[in-house]
Amino acid sequence: MGIDVTKMRERRDDSRGAVAVEFALLLPFLLALLVGMLDFALAFNAQIQVSQAAQAGARAASVGLASGVVTSRAQGASPVLGLTASNVSVDASCPTPAGNNSTATVTVSYPFHFPIPLPGVASTITIRQRAVTPCTPTS
Repeated sequence: MGIDVTKMRERRDDSRGAVAVEFALLLPFLLALLVGMLDFALAFNAQIQVSQAAQAGARAASVGLASGVVTSRAQGASPVLGLTASNVSVDASCPTPAGNNSTATVTVSYPFHFPIPLPGVASTITIRQRAVTPCTPTS
């Protein structure tokens, strides 16, 4: 009833080969999952920055600043993205004097390019964010 050491070694050597084959089969899926998570995280970060840029622009427009100033405030809110004037659209500025129901609307759009595109997935998406703020009456 003793343990045969040579048979145990043979089984262990056979299982090492099986583990290597299984790892080779799973590696592409694991890498695709990792790259997908990285791309999603970067796209989500860009969406947050676009949202902050739209909010900053709408705040500037709500106090009656000129369209050029509103655009520069929106661009300055997310310098990492490198927004240009064509990415920022001031849809409605506040009239002077501001009425009770008037609002300022700013839309920011940004073309996000995935750093590592996956097959079957679009390599570029456009992130749009719109912010609406009530106008602040000036005294």
